[in-house]
Amino acid sequence: MRKVHANQIIWKTKNVVVPKEQYCVINQTVSSVTFNDTSALVSPLTCNILVDGELEQNIYGIHIHLGFPPDKPENLSCIVIQTQKRRFVQTCTWEPGRDTFLNTNYTLKSRWPNKTFPDCIPKGTNNSCTSSSEAIFFVNLYVWVEAKNDLGEAESDHIEFDPVKYVKPLPPHNLSLNSGEFSTVLKLSWEDQFNEPPLHLKYKIRYRTIDSTSWTEVPPEDTASERTSFTIQELQPFTKYSFQLCCAVKYWSDYWSEWSEEVVGFTAEDRTSEDHTGLQANQFDPGESGTDEDRVSLQANRFDPGESGTDEEPRRAPSHLESQGPTRIKAGLQTNHFYPGDSGTDKH
Repeated sequence: MRKVHANQIIWKTKNVVVPKEQYCVINQTVSSVTFNDTSALVSPLTCNILVDGELEQNIYGIHIHLGFPPDKPENLSCIVIQTQKRRFVQTCTWEPGRDTFLNTNYTLKSRWPNKTFPDCIPKGTNNSCTSSSEAIFFVNLYVWVEAKNDLGEAESDHIEFDPVKYVKPLPPHNLSLNSGEFSTVLKLSWEDQFNEPPLHLKYKIRYRTIDSTSWTEVPPEDTASERTSFTIQELQPFTKYSFQLCCAVKYWSDYWSEWSEEVVGFTAEDRTSEDHTGLQANQFDPGESGTDEDRVSLQANRFDPGESGTDEEPRRAPSHLESQGPTRIKAGLQTNHFYPGDSGTDKH
């Protein structure tokens, strides 16, 4: 093989000749190539020479992996999510920075002042990790992220927090609605899935008519105390409503649960328009009244026509009244109102 000078070397990226302007002949046997734009550097990079007959011959080649050292992870934050009745897991997220174009490992570290917890290794992502260690409340935790690849490593700022301040509870479940006897009222009841004394919950409740897409939310000050039911008033009679609610840990956390499943129910029918009035005439003995005039008292009673066997049924006035005195009669009208469900009295 004849002797070749370095100025005869031809550089190629994936069979594309690199422009001569990027070559540098250092001596008779050494040639270098420079890439100012790494996007043009396509693997493999080969070194070739011209042999007899002006044929190109490859004498060397390398595969190139472009990349950057990792940036410092930024904006690290964590949330404690309730997954079961008595189980809470911690998920932390961060911003990894620019793409390194290399295999870069991220590790979530956590510890107490006197204890180090197992590392959390992200799966299928480079910006979040859910720890297998269960969250412990009322103890400060130190957390940070480490990033490492072949070109370098970086570490996020360390953050310190009490997990109880970042709890996202499960929403209430087993919702039910009860209309009772009132046509403009519904009572919403539920069961909590969060039970971690001494922690308490606050709630948000929203509702809408079934044919509406707009929700009405109960003022938060009305639902700020722990409870398992709430009565909503001033609704429309005989109307179908949908309700949802969510919860958060009172005083400690501002992370609200997801909205619960919807529960649907009807308000009662407005029955006041169905009341009827009956008349009852009573004759007074003129001797009892101290006058020679007969008096007739007419009493109007409102009753529910659907009820029976009560003293609220209609009473008819007698067809004639026997008068033992003068023919002048004075009539007084007394009106008493009865409402369905009242008992133990004839009037209110």
